[in-house]
Order: sequence, then structure tokens, then C-alpha cells
Amino acid sequence: MTTLRDDKHIRGTASAITLTLLAYFIATDIYTPSMPTLSIEFHVHSDAIQKTITFFLLGAVLSCFISGSLADHYGKRKILLYGLALAVGGSFLAVFCTTLNQLLLARFLQGLGGVIGNVVGLAIIHDHMSEQRATQLFGVIGFYLASIPALAPILGGFLTDNLGWRSNFYVLLLFFILAFLFVLKRIPKDHLHFHKSSLKVHPHKYYTMLKTRAFVFVLLLIPLFVSGEWFMISFLPFYFQETLRCSPEFYGIFFSSLLPWYACGSYFAGKYGARWDSNQSIARALLLGLAGTLILLFIAVIKVNSIYFIYLGFSFYFLSFGILFPLTTAKTLASFPNHKATALSLRMLLSSIFAFIGAQAAEIAGETQFLYLALYFCLFSVLALVLFNFRDARSRIVVPRV
Repeated sequence: MTTLRDDKHIRGTASAITLTLLAYFIATDIYTPSMPTLSIEFHVHSDAIQKTITFFLLGAVLSCFISGSLADHYGKRKILLYGLALAVGGSFLAVFCTTLNQLLLARFLQGLGGVIGNVVGLAIIHDHMSEQRATQLFGVIGFYLASIPALAPILGGFLTDNLGWRSNFYVLLLFFILAFLFVLKRIPKDHLHFHKSSLKVHPHKYYTMLKTRAFVFVLLLIPLFVSGEWFMISFLPFYFQETLRCSPEFYGIFFSSLLPWYACGSYFAGKYGARWDSNQSIARALLLGLAGTLILLFIAVIKVNSIYFIYLGFSFYFLSFGILFPLTTAKTLASFPNHKATALSLRMLLSSIFAFIGAQAAEIAGETQFLYLALYFCLFSVLALVLFNFRDARSRIVVPRV
């Protein structure tokens, strides 16, 4: 394994990767408060402006298909720089666009290039650091990813009100330029004798990975939790406003207050997870998530519309989600040492698919039936626990000892 020389280089690499990840997550929603303004600016219906989100996700999904294999074959740093260059170009186009089609193209390029940081960045950390150190850094990165992007819509609303909608894309342009420069300056060059893969960019590589039972059962844990999260994102605003009669501002505060639980779970799992048995830690996290979903199911069955109990259930769920991030990321990367970026790209791809499933399920469930949300969360939490416990042929359902 190639290792960085000292803590200074470790911090430099980690800061560069964190910045690339933050740029992508901020790009997803910093401009959303300006969407009504964009509708007026381009003289189109709001449905047309919502396509800016669709094109961004389309670019991200397409990138997940190819960027991991390209990174493993030609070098992770090189492909990451190409991706950030695409994102810079997309942001530059968004700043100066004059038509909706130009903005859609800009968003596609942002998604296409920006998501490569998610696919390649964590693999770079795993390449250059010990397993314990990498897990610790994944926890810290997860903390920042839960904390900072939550402020993006607030910043976007302030910028739109005071400087206009283009100011959001100026901020994104700055973020992606800084990320490009940080990667260029602080991440060591690729060692092709280590990074270069004998496998070509081909779907067969994914098929080979998906035949590995232990890998698949760990790989699916994060996508399953992501699916529940997107069900919640799509369903809960309507439930709060139409059933609980809460204001949009109150719901915004409610949702933002859940993210620190994810941040804390990720931070402490990264800090202490490497000292414990990782399988037992993942199992405990899954049981914690299941406990949260059972609270939601209980209040749905007895029909008690208590915001406090709802918050308790979701706080357990997000804490569990945060704990899983660094632990499962380390396991995913360790499964295929010579194809780490490909492994992460597969998880990102599955996460996107399961996010879509969750959003569609919420649309089918309607806007007021909290029981459907509780059942969905409970089903996927049980499925995650069962999958993990059957990750190899000899595994049985075992409740970890406390």
C-alpha cells in the first residue's frame, strides 16, 4: 500500500477530498430557493425548472456507470481532476447562461463531473492510509457532509434575495475551482503500476463484483437506508403541513435538527469504530435503526400524531445511518483492493436507484398515511439486518452482545 509521508500530507489529502464532496452536495440544492425566480427569468412553468434537478441527477447516474472503472484503469487523481474540470465548466456555463436549455446542460455537466468526487475521493483516502486511519477520516468527512450542506438552502435563499439567482452558481464555480486546485496541489500523483487495472471499462466488472456474496450484502446497506431517507424527504413535508398543520419553516427546523444525529453517528463511528469489531458495530447500528423504525410503526398503529415521538424514531434512524457510513465504506473499499473506485461507483449507482424507488413509493403512498412510511422504513431496516447477517453461507441471525 502506498502511504502518505506524514500527518500534514494526510490532512491535505483529506481536506481536498472533503472539499470535492461538499461541492457536489452543495450543488444539489443551493440554488433551489431561486427556482421560482428562474421560472420567471426564463418565462417557463415551474415543471420545466424542476428538470434542472433531473438533469443533474442524470449526469450523476451516468458518471457512476463509467467513472469508477476509468479511475481504476487510468488513475484516480487524473479522473477526479477531469471530473472537477467538467463541473467547473458546467458552473461557468450556469453563471452566464441565457436560456433554459443552456442551464439544463450546465446542470448535467455539474452532476456528471461533480459526483466523481464521491466515487473516487474516498477510494484515494483508502489507497494512501491504513484501514484504521481511513475509517477515522470517513467518520470526520461524514460529520462535515451532514453539517455543512444543510446550510446550503439558507445561503442560497440569502444570495438570491440580495444578489440574484446567478450568485448561487458563482458560489458553486468557486467551490469547484477550489476543489480542483486542492486536488491538484495536495493529492499525490497516481502510481499506475498500483492503480492501473487489467480490466477494461465493461459492465462485466460489475457482474463479477455482484457475484461476491459478502460484498453485495454490505454494499446494499447504505442504498437501503438512502431509500428510506428519500421516502421521508418526499412524504414528510406534506404530512407535517397537511396533517399536523405545521408551517414550512417548522418542518425545515425539524429536518435540519435530525442531521446532527447523522453527523454524531458518523464522527463517533469513525473515531472509535476501528477499535471495535466492525461486524458487531454494523449489527448494532442496524438494530438501532430498526428500533427507530419500530417507534415510528408503533405511533402509526396507535395513531398518535406526536412530533416528539416522530422525532425520536427518526433520530435513532439517522444516528444508525451515520454510524454505518464510515464502517460500510471501509468494508466496501477493502472488498476489491485493485478496483476500489469501481466498488464505490456501484454503491453510488445503487443508492441513486434506491433513492428513486423511495421517492416513487412515497408518491404512491399519498400525503397523509404515516403508516405507509413506518412500514416502508421497518421493511427496509429488517431487510438490511437480514442481508448483513447472511453475508456468507455460514452466517445466522445473531443479536450482538452489549
